[in-house]
Amino acid sequence: RKYNFVVIDSPPSITYDTIQVLRSVDKVFVPVQPSPVDLLATIPFLNLVRQERKKSTIILNRVLPRANLTDAMILRLRYAGAKIARSRISSKVIFAETYSVGRGVVDISVTSDASKEIIKLGNDILRNF
Repeated sequence: RKYNFVVIDSPPSITYDTIQVLRSVDKVFVPVQPSPVDLLATIPFLNLVRQERKKSTIILNRVLPRANLTDAMILRLRYAGAKIARSRISSKVIFAETYSVGRGVVDISVTSDASKEIIKLGNDILRNF
């Protein structure tokens, strides 16, 4: 009750712990790489979210520019009833590089394109919370 929101990075599988976390939240943000493998893992999770009567938003992650697959995955997610965030996180190498040294892209340069993506996503989450 002391926090407006808490970020929980849970495993990509449906376990007893995942269900307990889901039951304790108001809204779920689900990062999804626009690929068939991620889609197959996400659809059952979205069904569970809907079953628990929780709100969810998909955040597209590791999005490649001009990939037709991304559009196909978006259509499939929408068909499954998913709400998709406007902001997307691209597949820039800088994300992996900064993670490997325990830092974020905003720590390195707040004006970089990667930082702007993260800041925009954060603002979108706060607006839609």
